[in-house]
Amino acid sequence: MTIPLRPLGGTELRISEIGFGGVEIGLEYGIRVRNQTNLPDPGVATRIVQRAIDLGVNVIDTARGYGASERLIGEAIGNMRDKLVLMTKVSCPGNEMHGQAVRETITDSLETSLAELQTTYVDVLAVHSASTGILSRGEVVDCLDRLRTAGKVRYVGATVYTAEEALVALQDPRIDVLQIAYSLLDPSMADQIIPLANRRGVGIIARSVLHRGVLTDKGAQGSPDERRLHAHACNYDYLFDRTTTTLPQVAVRFVLSNKGVSCALLGMDTLSQVEENLAALPQTPYPAADISRATVQCPSDPWSILPGNSGS
Repeated sequence: MTIPLRPLGGTELRISEIGFGGVEIGLEYGIRVRNQTNLPDPGVATRIVQRAIDLGVNVIDTARGYGASERLIGEAIGNMRDKLVLMTKVSCPGNEMHGQAVRETITDSLETSLAELQTTYVDVLAVHSASTGILSRGEVVDCLDRLRTAGKVRYVGATVYTAEEALVALQDPRIDVLQIAYSLLDPSMADQIIPLANRRGVGIIARSVLHRGVLTDKGAQGSPDERRLHAHACNYDYLFDRTTTTLPQVAVRFVLSNKGVSCALLGMDTLSQVEENLAALPQTPYPAADISRATVQCPSDPWSILPGNSGS
């Protein structure tokens, strides 16, 4: 299978349209059906990563805060490192931490990530859950920029949840990559943030593309509110056609129809899920009229019923 590549903003990287979201191999995540675990055994987890790579995925996203994810990815990739774009994240230090303590905390976090991933550098190091305060203060991004100068990081990124956070991140010219929540149920970032990022040469990575499992078969087996959201999405009947026959396929096609998005991250916690997710790769974008119609149809606050904030 060949997955088309897209440029990642103004970086030199070209990344697969579908990326591997590493949270689900490291943490219990998403909708649990009949209390069954979503966390694969370590041996299965490494095969999941390898199978995704075999099928054409070249971008892998993880974080220091994703449990065993970095270690499992490091074990899986072996001698394929140079063919991959590895992205990880550092957690924001508390507001009470400053100066040398911030630098040491972030440097130690990256060194641990490098050891777990079995590499000497990462392609993108992002601030995880970057608040407006952290971004405005600039100190954390300063640290990431120093690590870039030291050759341990190629590009600097930020993971944000709100448009306000995204706007602050886009004011910092050192930030090359922005990871945002963007889905069929929450296309709000398409109005202002994605076009602005494109104009400024900042690459956009879309996460929560399947809305934490709501836009999969599991959504029909979740809580009453999750089932309601799932049923709402199934009513977008005009988005289903001969080649786009499942809700995950609709969800991925919707996100990748926006050419301002470089990559749609998808979590995968079983080998069959890898096959299903890669089968969701769209052949053509949706017409602009369908995108507009779906945007108008989206729920007013699709994250309010889910646990956590909006998260990956």
